[in-house]
Amino acid sequence: MKFSLNLNKIALLRNARGENYPSLEEYANKAIELGVDGLTLHPRPDHRHATSDDVISLAKITRDRGVEFNIEEAM
Repeated sequence: MKFSLNLNKIALLRNARGENYPSLEEYANKAIELGVDGLTLHPRPDHRHATSDDVISLAKITRDRGVEFNIEEAM
C-alpha cells in the first residue's frame, strides 16, 4: 500500500496567517524524509488552499526527490 500525504491544510493555515508559515516546502521535505510515497494537493481557482506557485514548487521537490505528486483539481 502506498501513502500520499495531502498538504492542503498546511497551505490553508499558511494562507490564513498571511505569511509563509508554516512552510509547505518544509512540510513536503519532512514528509518525504519520513517515508511517504507521494504528496497530494487540491488546488482551487480561488487559491484558498494551495496556489499555482505551490504546485510548481512541489512538482520540483517531488521530481527531485523521486516521489509521486498527485494534483486533484477542484472544479
